[in-house]
Amino acid sequence: MKPVARPYSENDVPDLIEMMRDLARFEEYIDDFKVTEAFLRGEVSKTETAFFGIIVVEQGSELLGYASYFPIHFTYSLKPTYVLKELYVKTFQRSNKIGQSLFEKFREIAQQKNAAKIIWSVMPSNAEAKRFYTRMGGEHDTSWENWSLVF
Repeated sequence: MKPVARPYSENDVPDLIEMMRDLARFEEYIDDFKVTEAFLRGEVSKTETAFFGIIVVEQGSELLGYASYFPIHFTYSLKPTYVLKELYVKTFQRSNKIGQSLFEKFREIAQQKNAAKIIWSVMPSNAEAKRFYTRMGGEHDTSWENWSLVF
């Protein structure tokens, strides 16, 4: 059975939250992780009004990965920019094109919404992710630096 990329549903929430926690542990922000099953369940029906989207890849009844994204609606081009916030694939599936499937579905969604571009961030130490995004056609943008203000 071939893996399928699709928007998440309420049935996905328990597995999805576990993958999100795995990513939070990997990126070392698990102590600040606030996403709950109740929140995800409440947002799942808001496909057109939600401030974010989540795509999952499943094979049979097993979730293998997810991607979360959000739009920046007004930019200099008068077209939205879509931000890939997270892309996560279970460790044992990382050589099976699951990430590619997620990224391609995200790109398709952004193009359907008439986006001017898509952007994302990569941890400086994550060489595997950098190679993956290069294969997907991405380029390292050296024109900007990430800055933050934590509350």
